[in-house]
Amino acid sequence: MKFNIQKRHIITALAVMIVVVSLVGAGHVYLKLKASEKQLYAEVVQSNLIELEGAISNQKEAGWNDPSMVAREMNEALNGLMYVQQLDITERGEKENLKRLYAVLSSYPHDMQYESAEVTTQDQKDWEALQGTLRENGFGLQLQSDSGSLKKKIETLGEALEYSYAD
Repeated sequence: MKFNIQKRHIITALAVMIVVVSLVGAGHVYLKLKASEKQLYAEVVQSNLIELEGAISNQKEAGWNDPSMVAREMNEALNGLMYVQQLDITERGEKENLKRLYAVLSSYPHDMQYESAEVTTQDQKDWEALQGTLRENGFGLQLQSDSGSLKKKIETLGEALEYSYAD
């Protein structure tokens, strides 16, 4: 009888330890997944906006000889914003900022049919103004990366673009 009670205590202790180890392991996996999601968010959104700024800069310097490059990069930036929203890895406030940024950026030429079209002087001016706004808000090639949060940079960029677009 005494042996059965000890055996039961040992089995219970082992079961509790297995549950605790499983919970710790699951928590660790969850934290790594969340960190990976945030890294994906940063890489997709930030890198696409920086590449867009670079494409505009390149075309400005080249006399707008291939405006479809900017349209393609704009399309990539928009796709990245939509992708991150669909993954549902952002907080509510971030999601609203991404939606706002998407709405403003989608007003610029970006579809693939635009490749065959001529870029207008107004399109050039709009894209060049966008380039300035991107750089002012920390999204530009050869800029020192500041320690500000991407969430705040996205929010500030969206507000700046809404303000300049309303003019």
